[in-house]
Order: sequence, then C-alpha cells, then structure tokens
Amino acid sequence: MKEWREKMDRNCIKKVKEYIEEHFTENILLDDIAKIAGYSKFHLNRLFLENTGLTIYQYIKERRLLEAANQLISTEKSIIEIAFCVGYTSQQAFTFAFKQKFLCTPQTFRKNFYICEMKKTFQINRNNRNAFFMLKNGGMTA
Repeated sequence: MKEWREKMDRNCIKKVKEYIEEHFTENILLDDIAKIAGYSKFHLNRLFLENTGLTIYQYIKERRLLEAANQLISTEKSIIEIAFCVGYTSQQAFTFAFKQKFLCTPQTFRKNFYICEMKKTFQINRNNRNAFFMLKNGGMTA
C-alpha cells in the first residue's frame, strides 16, 4: 500500500512539473494546480516540498529566473520584455528576484556571463546546480 501511494505521489509531482513547464510564463495559481493534481493545495504543496525541496511557488520562481537568465544571454530582448515574457508583472519585481538569485542585476548578468551548459528540461532543486553560467572572464556560477 505504501509503495502504491509513493508511486502515485511521484506521478503527481511529475504531472505538476510538466504543467509548470508548459505554463510558467503565465499567472499560475496553486488552486489551479491542485485541481489538476487532484489534491488539496495544502497537501500538494507539502508533497511537492518533500519531493523537490522547494514549494511550488519557489519552483516556479526558479524556473522563471533560469529562463530569464537564458534569454538575457541568448537574445537581444530588453530586460523589461524578458521580465514580462517569463511571467513578472514589473521590472522592479523581476530585478529584485533576479538579484537575489544571481547576486547581480540582469544588466550586469547580460554583460558578464555566457551559457556553459543549459538543459532544455530544467530540473530545479534546492542547490540549483543544473544550469551553469560562465563569467566572460572565466569564473562560473549556477
């Protein structure tokens, strides 16, 4: 019985991650994800945290910021355009979150980093060591 429950939970987390991957640029509500998963939002968030080390909202934020970092380096889009493109509603909120994650502003990041390795399917975890960005002078960050 326990094995069956764990398998169901893993399938649920996989389904939630797939949904987030398809919709992370949109305004995703925990209530909507819970309906899709068939769990209460409280139980789902607890389950997600146990399996990923992040709450659903933390996971979405990390996913958005990784995509923004990728776009900063690989496109000529303006910072505000990237912010809106990945689901932020203001440049200020985006810059604040970006600076918390990467310890520099999006503009500084764009000037000083390039992509070393970026997987198409992002696997975000507590340590965020799956996307690597190289400093143009040779250092590395994740």
